[in-house]
Amino acid sequence: MNYSRSGTCSASRSPYVPIKKFGVALNDQLKTDPVGESVYRDVNTFLDIGPLARRYGPNTEESQTYMAQKCAENWDGSCEFLSRNNDTNHPNVGKINSILFKSAQPEDMTVGDYLVDNAAMRRFCNMDSCAMTETLYNELDPTSPLVKQYGPSINKRCLPVCSVPEHPDEDTVLNKVLLQPYKHLDLLLNLYWNARNQNKMSSLKNTKIGKIFHLFDMYFQKCGKK
Repeated sequence: MNYSRSGTCSASRSPYVPIKKFGVALNDQLKTDPVGESVYRDVNTFLDIGPLARRYGPNTEESQTYMAQKCAENWDGSCEFLSRNNDTNHPNVGKINSILFKSAQPEDMTVGDYLVDNAAMRRFCNMDSCAMTETLYNELDPTSPLVKQYGPSINKRCLPVCSVPEHPDEDTVLNKVLLQPYKHLDLLLNLYWNARNQNKMSSLKNTKIGKIFHLFDMYFQKCGKK
């Protein structure tokens, strides 16, 4: 604030960025690239991100969760690229935290398989019974996207209800699941039981997932669990 010779006050523009606009005014080079930082994990990534590099990359919770919600909405080239990551040395840390999705996973599950599984659960399942938490992908960058995770709470058990999409054979994510169905049994069984409860089995008879459901029918008939 400056005073003029007449004694009145005049506001001068501060050279500093107001706190409320700090994130908006970040240099583009300092802003988070969540897709790039989630898909790649190499020397260049460490140099680009600096000391927080250990928090990002395909194996981390922030990245697996962000890419799952992104690819659930729109399966694009970055999703396809990450789905081909064949790293089997890391756990699935982006999965929905539900007792319905707790089966032991095959030993050959890859980071790419995790993306398919996690994206499919977010795409096909209703999470109203779950508690949702939201955090910034990069807590030091207020412009970075929010990452949503689902799980139980004191008042919610988190029991997702999954439904087959209207045109299952045309759904890219579902087709990814069906390429290796044994890696996604928790999801497929959830879809199966809800399709039966909703009397939708007949409409799925000639679809790819309908053939999987027929195998489930035969299995449960043999086990006397139908």
